[in-house]
This record gives sequence, structure tokens and C-alpha cells, in this order.
Amino acid sequence: MYRASEQGKSVSFPRVSPDGKHLMFTLSDYGNFSIWHPESELCLLTMDTGEIRLLNEVNSNDVESFHTWSSSGRWFVFSSKRLDGLWARPFFASFDPETGRAGKPFLMPQKDPDFYDTFTKTY
Repeated sequence: MYRASEQGKSVSFPRVSPDGKHLMFTLSDYGNFSIWHPESELCLLTMDTGEIRLLNEVNSNDVESFHTWSSSGRWFVFSSKRLDGLWARPFFASFDPETGRAGKPFLMPQKDPDFYDTFTKTY
């Protein structure tokens, strides 16, 4: 069992991968509304070994949170404020279930190159 409180941290948004092999969660200094905490990072727990690690291949110097798996477990999407520290944008990353490693995160290309700078409403 992982006790984030022993490190003075909070865990939020635990999400088990579709194959049941991994658990992704957000680790932040306190609370559960991690989008407001710049130190919030994505972590991965490998279920059969209990190993927990920061997903450094996708984490940035700003918020990463609100993640979810694709139905195949080979992709996930998460919110990140990495571009300007103000607006959270949806970043996608590939995921290898065998190694537990993620690919380089990217924004989905849009027809309008200014889309992510002008479409700032959330629902």
C-alpha cells in the first residue's frame, strides 16, 4: 500500500489500466484539486511488483493531472499547463504496457493553429 501522507503528499485520480497491470495517479503536495498545484505530477504503480515511479517522460515543470486511459491501454490523455502555466491543455502519450514506459506527450493538431490559445472554455 502506498501512503502519500508519509511523504506529506496527496494522491488523487487513481486510474487502473484496462489490462489491470498498472495504476496511474496524480501526486501533489496537498488536497485533491491538483490542477491548481504546479507541483502535481503523474505517477505509475506496477500492480504485480508494487513499484511506484514518477512518469518523468511526461511530467513537466508545471501541472499534470486529470488523466485517463484509452480502451486499449496503449494511450492516455492528461491535462497539462506546461505551455504557459495558465491554461490546461489535453496532451496525449503512447504507453507500452510491457515496459510501463510512456512516449513523448503531444497536443492533438488542430485545423486552426491558434485553437488552443483561443478555445479556453471548459465544460
